[in-house]
Amino acid sequence: MTVPAMQPPEPQFPEWLQGEASVPFSFPEGIPGFASHRSFRLEPVGGPLHWLRSSDDHGPDFLVVEPLAFLPDYRVEPEAWMLASLGVSEPNDLVILAVVTLPSETGEVPTMNLQGPILVNPRRRIGRQVVLPDSPLGPRTPIPVEF
Repeated sequence: MTVPAMQPPEPQFPEWLQGEASVPFSFPEGIPGFASHRSFRLEPVGGPLHWLRSSDDHGPDFLVVEPLAFLPDYRVEPEAWMLASLGVSEPNDLVILAVVTLPSETGEVPTMNLQGPILVNPRRRIGRQVVLPDSPLGPRTPIPVEF
């Protein structure tokens, strides 16, 4: 009996990406630890996962996730200056992303950085990573997925 080859599922594009396969985003202040890299592309992987790829040769790439897909009660209360720097007046106008850390050992789960979320304005295509020092959720919050 021959088993047909499985095709990977087509990425599902969140409404805020407007179905585009690669969306340019700028980070006017850079990303902490990578301040000189300010131009990125956001590429959907599928569902809430995306690649945030540097537009620079040999720049950093990050796997990011929309944490609200897993933790619908997660909230970020940006300060007024953060909202202004992203060109919005309300936090609901932003999309929240979190950098994913993949496990190095079998049996471990991937984690997301909820202490340093990335806030993006999908209309203006700009972003900013913020640090929330008083967050009850840390930089290695387990992503609740089944394996």
